[in-house]
Amino acid sequence: MQSSLKILILGAGAVGGYYGLRLLQAGADVQFLVRPRRAQQLQQMGLVVSGAVNLRQTVRCISQESLQQAESSRHCFDLILLSCKAYDLDASMDSIMPAVGKQTLIVPLLNGMAHLKTLDQRFGVERVSGGSCWLAGSLNQDGEIQLMSGMHRIVFGIRPGNLAHASGSLQQLQQLFASTPVPGLLSGNILQEMWDKYVLLCSAAAMTCLMRGAVGDIMQSEDGRTLTEAMLKTCASVAKQAGHALSKEALQGIRDWLTEPGSLFTASMLRDIEAGHRTEAAHIVGDMLQRARAGAVECAVLSTAWAHLQTYEARRVAQRLPA
Repeated sequence: MQSSLKILILGAGAVGGYYGLRLLQAGADVQFLVRPRRAQQLQQMGLVVSGAVNLRQTVRCISQESLQQAESSRHCFDLILLSCKAYDLDASMDSIMPAVGKQTLIVPLLNGMAHLKTLDQRFGVERVSGGSCWLAGSLNQDGEIQLMSGMHRIVFGIRPGNLAHASGSLQQLQQLFASTPVPGLLSGNILQEMWDKYVLLCSAAAMTCLMRGAVGDIMQSEDGRTLTEAMLKTCASVAKQAGHALSKEALQGIRDWLTEPGSLFTASMLRDIEAGHRTEAAHIVGDMLQRARAGAVECAVLSTAWAHLQTYEARRVAQRLPA
C-alpha cells in the first residue's frame, strides 16, 4: 500500500534493517540514517537478509551530516524507528535530533524500560510512543543481516501524553506491515506488552549469562529450575509493583520457555559475552535490580547475576578476557 508517512530508521542492523526492508516492500517512504561505512556497504550490495529468509533490497541512506545541514529547512520525518543498543542511546538521540519536528513520533524498539524516561526527557513524552519486537538476528562482518529464526513480531502503541495524531500514524504503520509477512500489532496496552517482554528477557539474560549456558544446560543442573523460578519470581514481582502484573497465561508461557529440558535457547547477551563484546546488562539486569531493591523485592539471584555481569564488564574494559 502507499502511505504518506515519511519514515526514518536509525541504523541498518538486524532490527532496523529487517523491519525497514519489510516496510520498503510495502511501499513505504523509508530512509536509513547510517554511518559512512554502512552506507558504502548498502550502496554496493543493497540491504541483504539471509538465514531464515533471503532478501535483498536497494535502500536510500542519509548521513547525520546531511540531516544537520538540512535542519534549517526542517528536514523532518513523521516516524522515527529507533533500533539502537541501549549503551548507544545518547549518541543515537544526538543523531536523530535534526530529524525531529513538532509532529514527529519516535517508536523505540530497545529492550527494557529505562530508555523511555531518557527519551521523554530529551524529546518530550508527546513524541515518544512505545514499541517492542521479537527478532533473533545479527549483522555479520560482510554487512548481511542473518536471521536465526522465523520469529519477527513487532508491536507498538501510544502512551499517555502522546501527540493527538499518534494513533493515526501508528495505524498507518500497522497497515504497512499488514501487507508484509511481519506480524505488526498496534496494541491498546503497549506498556504491558513491553513489561511482558522485559520480564522474559531479563530472566533469560540473567540466568543464561550467570550460568554461561543454554536453558537446557541449566535444567540439567541440580538447582537450575529452582534458581530460574526464583529469578522469574523477582522480575515478575517488579512488574507487578510497577502496575503491570503479568497474566497467568503470560507468566506460565515464560516459565515454560525458561525451563524447557533440552532447549538450546540463550539470550543474545550471552552471545555478546562469548564474543567479548559490550552488553546491555546495565539497561536490562541492572535496571531491574534497582527497581527490585526500590520496591523491597527479594532479589538475591538477580543480584548475583548482576555482579557476574559487572565482573565480566570490568575484565572486558581492562582487556583481560581470555583469547
